[in-house]
Amino acid sequence: MTTGRGIALAFLFLVASADEAAAHSPIPGMQGFYLGMLHPLSTPPQLLSLLAAGLLLGLRWPGPFRYCWPAFAVSCLAGIALGQWGWLRGLEDTALLAGGIAAAILAALLTPKLTAPCVAISAWTGLFLGVASIPDEGPAWPVIVTLAGSFVGANLALVYLAFAVGSLRARFTAQWVGIGLRIAAAWIAAVAALMLALLLVDPTSGGGTGM
Repeated sequence: MTTGRGIALAFLFLVASADEAAAHSPIPGMQGFYLGMLHPLSTPPQLLSLLAAGLLLGLRWPGPFRYCWPAFAVSCLAGIALGQWGWLRGLEDTALLAGGIAAAILAALLTPKLTAPCVAISAWTGLFLGVASIPDEGPAWPVIVTLAGSFVGANLALVYLAFAVGSLRARFTAQWVGIGLRIAAAWIAAVAALMLALLLVDPTSGGGTGM
């Protein structure tokens, strides 16, 4: 678990440092960093996709995580860039729900040797979380700060979810723990599928991603 603890501590240090800087700095727009950090958890499609990806990676911890997290982070940055250019906008909710369904199904199945699918799902989730993170138009600096917060928040959420699930399985080896987590994954898949069906029937029913 040394790798997981190191990752978690590194992110914790980053967030703690940002908090200290913001608390004593009059830089305009800094409050947007914290708004951005919460944004990946602010709508059902984003939350469900993160929960599904976290369960998928946590149930195979630490295994594919060392490849999946970099794929997620790089794709998230790519999604932010593409979203800023107006590409893929409007597709994020559908894509996140579809990715969440795939991740949750794989997590529930608990089939071994899924490094390539895990990396692909992590990259997909990161890409569309990045697209979904684009704030409303405004001055350049507040937008940049908010986007930085969204990037950090999305990565923190994935790392801590995967680490928490992996730690839970390592600490409690009883069979019912794994079964319970797989049941949770199946419920996430079901909820995401229901939301995706509603979204396809009525696009206005989406969770909304604007800030």
